[in-house]
Amino acid sequence: MNTIRNILVATDFSSPSEEAVKSAAEMAEQFDANLHIVHVLQPPNYMLPEAYLAYSPQHFGETLRGLTRLLETTKERAASAGARKVTSELLQGVIASEIVTCASKMQCDLVVVGTHGRTGIGHALMGSVAEKIVRMAGCPVLTVRAPALAAA
Repeated sequence: MNTIRNILVATDFSSPSEEAVKSAAEMAEQFDANLHIVHVLQPPNYMLPEAYLAYSPQHFGETLRGLTRLLETTKERAASAGARKVTSELLQGVIASEIVTCASKMQCDLVVVGTHGRTGIGHALMGSVAEKIVRMAGCPVLTVRAPALAAA
């Protein structure tokens, strides 16, 4: 097995994502690897009348500040879970594509993502970001479910 030096963990701040961060932090400690935490802000995907703003500049700024605080808190939790070299980044774009691109740029050896474990109609309607990352990534991807979801 190749040495794991760089781990990317994606978070949407949900329960499965928190479990993914915890697992990634533990692996980063075990392998003395760098841990990079990312969150992707995806713009709304709906048609708007010309010159209509989905976010006011003030609302968008508040959103960015809130996400930055959440990322800092997540970084602190990862460090508490054992990761020593932790960085974070807020990206914007299509979630799966941005995560895969970031992992490639950072030469990650592993991507860790949480999954809600949707099946059936929920999966068909919502899709699966984790599944897209697994299909597109150029390195191994570990998917993690929250314990309460795994038991359901």
